[in-house]
Amino acid sequence: KGNMYLIFSIVAGLFAVLGGLIPLFLKVKGWARYWIGLAAGVLISTVIFEMLPEIGGELLALGIGFFFIYVLEKVLMIHACGEGECKIHKISWIALLSMAADNLIDGMAIVTSYLANPLAGMIVALAVAIHEGVQSFSASIIMKRGRYNRSKILFTVLLFGVTIPIGALLSKSFLFLYYKELLAFSAGIFIYVGASDMLPEAHKKFNRIQTLERGGVRKR
Repeated sequence: KGNMYLIFSIVAGLFAVLGGLIPLFLKVKGWARYWIGLAAGVLISTVIFEMLPEIGGELLALGIGFFFIYVLEKVLMIHACGEGECKIHKISWIALLSMAADNLIDGMAIVTSYLANPLAGMIVALAVAIHEGVQSFSASIIMKRGRYNRSKILFTVLLFGVTIPIGALLSKSFLFLYYKELLAFSAGIFIYVGASDMLPEAHKKFNRIQTLERGGVRKR
């Protein structure tokens, strides 16, 4: 029971691996955006209903987390995107390592949430699993379109998967003293990724008329 946070982090890591493998073996054009929207909603809802009630007055740490991931993403990382909509065709290894470092923080978020409330830990783990699955999915698409060989893509996907439980393991030794601050820091990251990155991407290029036509509402 005391190590359930580790099981949660392993499951989240498996989702990250699965998300990265999907573009290698399946045609995904047309439905990726819905998964991005789902991930955004899950992240934002998790912060509002599970993380904020547990962090108390640690709003400074929340703000630091928000601006930390903002700067990191603008300088090094990539955005979630659907098949055929990634405008980047190459990813530097520095960017990939930065994404892996972000996964370490997600592993810490699972532990800090679990320490505050085991149920919250499970819900945060689910949010991390969906978010990291979509992020790994996007990275795999970009690398595939950039003609990276399959072994490099697989290595990257596995790296994304293992860094989540590694973050959980590394965090155990000192989080008992600072778990509220780190939970608030993680909440800030979730808010930025969900509201400022994934949600706008989910609505980009949305055509309501086209959607109705596809649904058979409007006939030509």
